[in-house]
Amino acid sequence: MMRLLHVRSYTLLIMLQLSEPTLIVDEKKVRSNIKHILSKLHDIHQFRPHFKTHQSHSIGRIFRELGIHKICVSSMRMAHYFHSDGWNDICIAFPFYPQWMDELHSLIQNCTVQIVIESEEVLHFLQRHLMSPVDFYIKIDAGYGRAGIKFQDEDRIKDLIKLSNDSDRTNFKGLLAHFGDTYAAERPENVIDIYQQSLQNLVSVQKLLTKENIDCSLSIGDTPSSSCLDRLDDNIEYRPGNFVYYDLMQTSKHRSNYDQIACVVACPIVAIHPEKNECIIHGGGVHFSKDHILDDKGNPYYGLLANKQKNGSWSGVVTNVYVDRLSQEHGIIKGDKAWISSRKIGEWVYVYPIHSCMTVHAMRRALNITGEPIDIMI
Repeated sequence: MMRLLHVRSYTLLIMLQLSEPTLIVDEKKVRSNIKHILSKLHDIHQFRPHFKTHQSHSIGRIFRELGIHKICVSSMRMAHYFHSDGWNDICIAFPFYPQWMDELHSLIQNCTVQIVIESEEVLHFLQRHLMSPVDFYIKIDAGYGRAGIKFQDEDRIKDLIKLSNDSDRTNFKGLLAHFGDTYAAERPENVIDIYQQSLQNLVSVQKLLTKENIDCSLSIGDTPSSSCLDRLDDNIEYRPGNFVYYDLMQTSKHRSNYDQIACVVACPIVAIHPEKNECIIHGGGVHFSKDHILDDKGNPYYGLLANKQKNGSWSGVVTNVYVDRLSQEHGIIKGDKAWISSRKIGEWVYVYPIHSCMTVHAMRRALNITGEPIDIMI
């Protein structure tokens, strides 16, 4: 063992530290993923990455090292978490609601903040209770159908801006949208079609406002579009998040490859059932969530296994082996008989997550492939 440690077998170093399912992150892959998206931008200032995927000071600092100085988050608590690590330009890309008021007051004292609204009710509330001015985006539904004012509802959008101009507490900054329907697209060309139509819908509102001498910036964000486009449009702010780690959801639809997936969950094998071609891991819904993908026959799977490397990282997939189902703490791996039969109880396997954002949020411990701890917001 001492000889293995001497030659820096990082896989062994990691395994020696583990006692329960743990997120493992490869920072080299993280850097590569960030640089890949940056290469598509005309100007680095167009980039406001969404930090809800990694939720980590450690990973956030990699962005800062690469020249990023503004970020996006999905909650007020997350905004405070990253502000405490020196981030001072933060967009909270989730519809503002009154219970956040006290936390907003605290944050805007020392931080440039943008919030998101989609109703007159919230705008009136802000104007009554704000003690300092704040910038806001109007959330627009550009076709996804989840949240926001429909892009066709031009009168309602203009009424909100007019209401904002009646107060010195709220400053209209622009239109913000999430092209979330790209995640369901089966092929990259479908992603690009959805992106182009959604952007056209959003730009139509911007042009209307411009004709009325209303300055209006655009902020959009989704990983599929950012991954599939060769070049990102100028003069638009981009807020993708999932790209920092990627996952099987992106890989299965050809938006990334296995070697771009920058996180796995290390899980111990706790039982082996060769007669069923199954083994049991400690790694269930509380670790991965229960997101799944349908295979070519319409059957769901909940993860694939990565090939461990001596440097602690991973590559490719273990052929014909998959996570067949999950309960709360248990994961059931099915597949190749020879692979199942050669396993040992206590052996650690690396599992690619279906949806890295959900998996990271579920986990409470993370390590770099060097064995160094990576913090995650709790």
